[in-house]
Amino acid sequence: MVVDRNGYILTNLHVVEGASRIQVKFTGDPTEYTAKLIGSDPETDVAVIKIEDGKKLVPAGSGIPTACRWAIGRWPSDRRSASRPR
Repeated sequence: MVVDRNGYILTNLHVVEGASRIQVKFTGDPTEYTAKLIGSDPETDVAVIKIEDGKKLVPAGSGIPTACRWAIGRWPSDRRSASRPR
């Protein structure tokens, strides 16, 4: 899931864990983009990767009503700040 127009993508850790190279493809775009692992949380199987070529992306929240959007870095139930990626 694209979370930021600057190339940040949320994915499952088990998908990228241990990879020597991360390639990303988008529907309708034949290009393979190189990405790097920015941070992860093994307990929740979540990872953040970033496309390195500077391609501007459309975040997944675009077009979704404000009340339904994810609050990146926040827990919806109590609005605590989540830990930053390592």
